[in-house]
Amino acid sequence: MKNMLLLTIFLFFLFGNVNSLLLDNNAQSTLQHDVDELKQTVAVLKQEVEKLKHPTVVAFLAELDGSYFTPTVGQHLIYSNVHLNTGNGYHKFHGTFIAPISGIYYINVAATVSEATSKTMKIKIKKNGTEVGYIFFDLLQAQWLKNRDAIIIHLTAGDEVWTEVVGISGGSQIATNFMHTYFSGFLINQD
Repeated sequence: MKNMLLLTIFLFFLFGNVNSLLLDNNAQSTLQHDVDELKQTVAVLKQEVEKLKHPTVVAFLAELDGSYFTPTVGQHLIYSNVHLNTGNGYHKFHGTFIAPISGIYYINVAATVSEATSKTMKIKIKKNGTEVGYIFFDLLQAQWLKNRDAIIIHLTAGDEVWTEVVGISGGSQIATNFMHTYFSGFLINQD
């Protein structure tokens, strides 16, 4: 009888342990699935951390080269004296910045014009042909005048930004050296 009782207790524990082993296998399968998902999440987070450690840098600064010149209406300004072109977005032979990656950009344009040679001049900042900013001169003074415009804009990779003279009266001259007239910009935040 004592042996039978021990056998019953043994079988009870064995049976209970078998059921619990089956439950553990199901639990282990669920846990393994969760672990695999966590490993994937960790791998993605590691990639994002690496991006943050080594951010993509896009920045350019170019000025008009030479001494000074008289622009014409419709003239696309070409800033051929390039001081900075990290990311290779600025194209000095066309005077155009082409966004290498999508994101939020800061664009800055400055121009200096001569005194008393014109009544007005307008230079537009264009994105893919649409005006997004401008510099306007109303020259009623006997001194050189420098104006600038800065914009913050979203650009999709491949979008083009340039400056163009769209209005002029008289023979206003634009100063081109010593950073009198320049085009610059940089990526603030990548998409």
